[in-house]
Amino acid sequence: MYFSINFFGIFGDYCLYSIVMNRFIIGYCTCCFSALLWPQILPLQWIVLWLLIGGMCFKKAPFISGIMMSLSWLSIVFHGFYSHQTTAKPTQQIFRAEIVSLVNQNRDWISVDVKNLEQTSASKLQGYYRLNWNSAPDVKPGQVWQFSARMKSISAIANQGGFNQQKYFISRHIIGRGSVRRAELIQDNPALVHQFKSDLVVVLSKLANGDVLQALLLGQKTALSDERWRHLRQTGSGHLIAISGLHLSVVFGLFWVIFSKLCKPFAQHNYFAYRAVTLLLPLVMAFIYGYLAGFPVATTRAIIMLFMVVVLSVFNQHASVWDRLLYALFAVLVIDPFAILSSGFYLSFCALAIILLVATGRGAEMRSTLESDKQLDQASVTNPTNLAASENAHVIWRKVKHYGMALWAIQWRLALVLAAVQALLFSTVSVHSMWLNMLFVPWFSLLVIPVAILTLCVWAMFWFINLLGIRIFGHDLVSWHESAELFAIADALLMPFSALLHYSDYLPYALLTVSERQAGLLVLILVIAVSGYLIKQLLLSQLAIPWISLARQQLFTAVRRLYSRKTLGVAAVLVGSAGMLLAFILTNTLPILVAAEPAIKSNLSDKLESGEYKLSPSVNSKLHPSEFIAESKPFSDWQLHVLDVGQGSALVFEIDAQAVIYDTGAKYGDSFTYADRVIVPFLNARGLSHVSHIFISHNDNDHAGGLARLAMLYPQAKIIADDESIKADFGKRVSPCSGFNWQFAQLTFSALQTL
Repeated sequence: MYFSINFFGIFGDYCLYSIVMNRFIIGYCTCCFSALLWPQILPLQWIVLWLLIGGMCFKKAPFISGIMMSLSWLSIVFHGFYSHQTTAKPTQQIFRAEIVSLVNQNRDWISVDVKNLEQTSASKLQGYYRLNWNSAPDVKPGQVWQFSARMKSISAIANQGGFNQQKYFISRHIIGRGSVRRAELIQDNPALVHQFKSDLVVVLSKLANGDVLQALLLGQKTALSDERWRHLRQTGSGHLIAISGLHLSVVFGLFWVIFSKLCKPFAQHNYFAYRAVTLLLPLVMAFIYGYLAGFPVATTRAIIMLFMVVVLSVFNQHASVWDRLLYALFAVLVIDPFAILSSGFYLSFCALAIILLVATGRGAEMRSTLESDKQLDQASVTNPTNLAASENAHVIWRKVKHYGMALWAIQWRLALVLAAVQALLFSTVSVHSMWLNMLFVPWFSLLVIPVAILTLCVWAMFWFINLLGIRIFGHDLVSWHESAELFAIADALLMPFSALLHYSDYLPYALLTVSERQAGLLVLILVIAVSGYLIKQLLLSQLAIPWISLARQQLFTAVRRLYSRKTLGVAAVLVGSAGMLLAFILTNTLPILVAAEPAIKSNLSDKLESGEYKLSPSVNSKLHPSEFIAESKPFSDWQLHVLDVGQGSALVFEIDAQAVIYDTGAKYGDSFTYADRVIVPFLNARGLSHVSHIFISHNDNDHAGGLARLAMLYPQAKIIADDESIKADFGKRVSPCSGFNWQFAQLTFSALQTL
């Protein structure tokens, strides 16, 4: 009796501890996500107070305790990285650093990430420097150089809809950037892994799809051409060549199958050891795969996520899918709180959530179906031999059908959800990404990645044999590890993928932009869809949440008895449709009401007293250069936007969903223009697809560098300039500034004086 009571007491304490920890983790994760809205990070002086409050609240208020711990940890990590950040003013620095990775490689310059070895020896949190290097020598990862560089902080331009470079740098732990003035090679004996990767790159470069294989196996994307990147964006398949949770899951699953078959004879003797070995050894192989990729931040997060799921599967087999996802999320945010700034973080967790939810539901469904079929067979078949044959046939057929339906269920959900998330994160959506990814993802998951990984294992074996100088039958194996023939099958499997990428140039509406208004509509649709799913699962008692009270469970049971599953499905469709309609109305009318509110407050009383029903200027001009309200016709407004393009100028006049551009910013090299980096994303975010005029003040690079790019993207735009070279380049599209006068939507453009 004593042992029985003690056992139940321990079990009760464990359940209580699990509930407290879940609330603590939810509070921690919620606070981490709220950091996206913080105006600034808390000062270090407050950290001790938050830690004390968090420790005292752990048992009584675990949610509050999680928030306090998150506040403290975020502040500690941020100040640990950026307390010694380079000032905004550029400074000349000399430091010794190791090459971590090649980011970009152009004809006359490269971009590299380096690890400051002086910072490492000082025992500070490890950050990286992003260096631009003109006329650089042959640089390889693992080399140690003495740099003299002009360094500055990671502050960058900030514009609506534009690429947030500062957020990108923080998410990758980059604490400074600069340009190399002088460099001296100190150590040129890179580690064995760098030598392995260099030899593999030489082999893969001989293949037609070697650039894709380099990205898949080593995480190196420098070999991808601009055309290949354009095709990947058009098809929405860029995630397939970026080592992420999908790739690590495939590698884990591949070696799980292999080790399960090899260790199956030992399963009867010790099932726990068999389960642990077949789960932990594939995890080690996934870890080695991430190590070859150099453990970039996104890959590291995916490995942490996979590690948590595997550990919970081994040591806590009764943990629900939600618990595993929650613990994985918590582990990632503890080890890397800056993960919330990375797009790959959200894509990885969405993909993992879909896979786990579908796989768990399908697994339970298959077990119940097989059991019911077995009972039917036993009732209908009297001959034991026929019974065994019937059972085997049914089991095989049911398993094939189950795995096929599970694969289909995962693929269409992945394609739909990831397309929506990509539209929110990148403001673009590929119309054809859904059906293309339904072809690409199974093709990569079942064929390309497994074949490439197994081939890599064989190639690595020959490479190590040659490194050790071992001879087989009197012959060395140099030709084997230097030949690309081993990867011929993997290269051939990528041929259909490459063909579809090239065919994407002929597909209509290959890549569409998503404005912020459309993104708001999409957010509301996703919130309604997820809420509807959660409510349905709660009503059907399929969602295992341990802290739901007994009364609430009884209420859900009563509602479930009143309404059938079909009724709930119809209700979900109706609620979803109504929500989509409401979201459309709000996202199309709310911005107009918000923009008009200051003018309405300041002018409405005057209009009612005077009886005027025409457009009139607003008294309040703090928000825009001019604001108008209309009583008898739709609201009309013009706005002037001054864009941040560094040294130079770029202005956009927004008039009735049309744009007028004044100056275009600078152009540097063959691939960078502020037109692409700032102006076009801004127009897309505002939903401005029509540019009527482009004014050029003068033909200096910092004012007219992006003119050619904008003229190509907006062929209907008229160019207003006096420079003879611009007239020679664009011919009849150019009108002189002298005497120019144009009026549109209560706004008059006039050339007062030409330079």
